[in-house]
Order: sequence, then C-alpha cells, then structure tokens
Amino acid sequence: MRFETFVALRHMRSRKRSAFVSLITVISVLGVVVGVTALCVVLSVMSGFEEDLKAKILGTNAHLVVLKFGTDFVRSDEISATVRSTKGVSGASPFILNEGMISSETNLSGVLIKGILTGTAGSATDIASYMDTGELAFLDDPSKVPIRRGLGTPDDAAAPRPEPKIPGIIIGKELQKSLKVLPGDVINIFSPMGELGPTGPIPKTKTFKVVGIFYSGLYEYDAKFVYLSLREAQKFFAMGEAVTGIEARVKDVDRAREVAAAVKSALGGYPYRTKTWMEMNKNLFAAIKLEKIVMFIILTFIVLVASFNIVSALIMVVLERAKEIAIVKSMGATDRMVMRIFMTEGLVIGVVGTVLGLILGYALCLVTASYHFQLDPEVYYISTLPVKINPLEFLYVALAAVGISFIATIYPSFQAAKLRPVEGLRYE
Repeated sequence: MRFETFVALRHMRSRKRSAFVSLITVISVLGVVVGVTALCVVLSVMSGFEEDLKAKILGTNAHLVVLKFGTDFVRSDEISATVRSTKGVSGASPFILNEGMISSETNLSGVLIKGILTGTAGSATDIASYMDTGELAFLDDPSKVPIRRGLGTPDDAAAPRPEPKIPGIIIGKELQKSLKVLPGDVINIFSPMGELGPTGPIPKTKTFKVVGIFYSGLYEYDAKFVYLSLREAQKFFAMGEAVTGIEARVKDVDRAREVAAAVKSALGGYPYRTKTWMEMNKNLFAAIKLEKIVMFIILTFIVLVASFNIVSALIMVVLERAKEIAIVKSMGATDRMVMRIFMTEGLVIGVVGTVLGLILGYALCLVTASYHFQLDPEVYYISTLPVKINPLEFLYVALAAVGISFIATIYPSFQAAKLRPVEGLRYE
C-alpha cells in the first residue's frame, strides 16, 4: 500500500476525528448513494419503457418495407418471394396503405387504411397476435360474423337474418370506442381518391362490416389503423393488381440495414427502394434517447450536490489536521504527496457512496421488476411498470459519480498541499 493511501485510510479510521467532521463525511457518502440510486432506477425504468415501446412498434410495423418509385408496383407475389428468399428475412407480405375517413352512426374519424394478405400478413407483423376479437381470416369470409345494425343488443346480434354481401374490416380498440361499434356492426369508409366528376373529384364511399378488433397497446395505431383484405383494398382504391409495397420481418432487428441492402440488391436496385424500422421511427427513438440524456444530466446534479459535501468535509479535515500536515511536510513529504493523501480520502468517500448506490439501485430495480407495480393501461398503455437493467448504463453512472467525487477533491487537496509547516505549528 502506498504511503498516501495508508495515511488517508488512517485519517478516516482515526478516533480523534471530531463528530462534526464525521457527520459531514457520512452525509457526503449518503448524498452520493442517493444520487447514484436515483440515476440507476430512473434510467432502468426509462430503458424498460423504450424496450416495451420498441417491441410494440416492431410488432405492429414490419422491420423493413420495400417500396417502388411510381405507382405501378405490380407482380407483388413474385417480388414477395424474392424478398422472402433473401438471407436474414423470415417473412414477407404485400400491403396497401392509404388515408381515408371512417364513420358509424354516432361518429367519424380520419384513418389509415391498410390492405393485407391474410395468409402471409402474420409472417411480417404481429397483427394476428394482437387480435382482441375475431380473426384475420374473417376479412376473407365476413359471413362468419353476424351482421348488426347500430349497437343493438347481444340478442339482436344472435338473431338470424338475411344479410347482403359486405366486405369485412378490422379496427383498433380505441377507434372502436370512438365509433361506438361492436363486431358485426356496419360502418362506412370514405376515400378522396374517387372518380372525377363535373365539379371535381367525387369522394368514394363503401360499406364494410366490423369483423374484428385489435389491440396493440399503442394509441396511435389503435385509434388510426384499419385493416382490409388486400383484394378489397385494391378494388376500393382502384389500384388493379398494384400494391403500395412489401413488408418484411428480419431475423435480427439490429441488422435490418444490412438485410435491407441485400433485399435491394436482390431486386436489382432502382426503381425499388427499402426503408427499415429505424428510419421509419427515427424521430420517436431520437426523442426517447434525448429524454434519457436530459434525465441523466438532471439527476447527476444530485451527485454534484453531494460533491460539495465532500469539499466541505475535506476542508474541515485540512483545518483539523493542520498540525499533522505540518509534521509530515517537515519530515520530507512533498506537496504532491500531501495532495494525494486528501484526494485519496475524498475519492474513497465517492467510491464507497457509488458502490452502495449501485447495490441499492440494483436491488430497487429487481424489486420493481419482481413485484410488477400496476399502472392504468388506459393512461400508460402498459399494465405494469417496465424495468430493464442495462449494465452499461450502471457503468456510466458509476464513472460519472466517481469522476465528480474526484473533481471535488482537487481544491481542498490543493489547499492542504500549500500549507507551510511553520503555519501548521505556529499555535501548537
């Protein structure tokens, strides 16, 4: 053990230390503990929210989509097969996406209308697993769902009646609440992409029957997306055999860019282009990342406040140990050695507080994850508080806390090193 470390540890264990200085030291350690614990818990909860949000986005959206410059994206079956055969792709399906309006007897709303191929859509997204009521197959055979007029009652819904051949539609749970409809109810869809009349474009309208309700847990999707069968969407938007693009799922989401490049190469490049889930949700994840950075900076101020306690504790120690400093310097200790003694003492305070804070923060994260603290899913769209423990984030917190503690030792250590032996012994 080096001389400076030995003296610093002797200082901290000395029984001659005043109670006031010892109290300041304990407060300094507790301040670092509180700051580190808060940082660990908050960053873990925010990482949990980010992970949960990422899982829901990747479940609702494809990992990558293949688009084409122009409006003549035909031969979707052939292109889907090419995309599906590309290394790293686990599933692909054609889709159509357009804007429109939807109305019931009580309300109306703007929506994104998505046409899907029910047989392969489940291989590209998790929409099949998000079905709260009904099945994707009902889009191809809406007759399996009894027709209803308005809200009605369960008895009315079960009553046999002749029904016209109406195509099916699947809507989100939030949109269902807004429109106040149930499976079997009839709704109307409007599209501005209608035929050209004497006074301009005439909006197109068509009646659909609600055959299913999905719940993804994301308000934007549950309130805005509706699903039709691919063939019905092509007829409604007068697209013939064309589609908007091909959506695909990759085996490793973190390698989506590499797989997208391979897909584009397999299709021969232009006029085809690809977009990954990272590009499609770049702004959202950038905002979450920025929020985590801001929270880290704000909570670091707790450790910064604790560092002032370290400064005051070391200043008190320097004043109390003036005689000992003078004696050590008289025996040949250099200014640098004296400075290192007090820097080591302050660093020990910071390291002890950091280690205790990491242990306490880890324990609180485990408790939070184990006991599943309940949240209101109507407000937060998750039923329990999510926690994800990231060792790298804990390392960043530890480095920041120890770094701040070390910086706090510089000034009082420098003052101790400047003390002249004659001044320390003058009144002894």
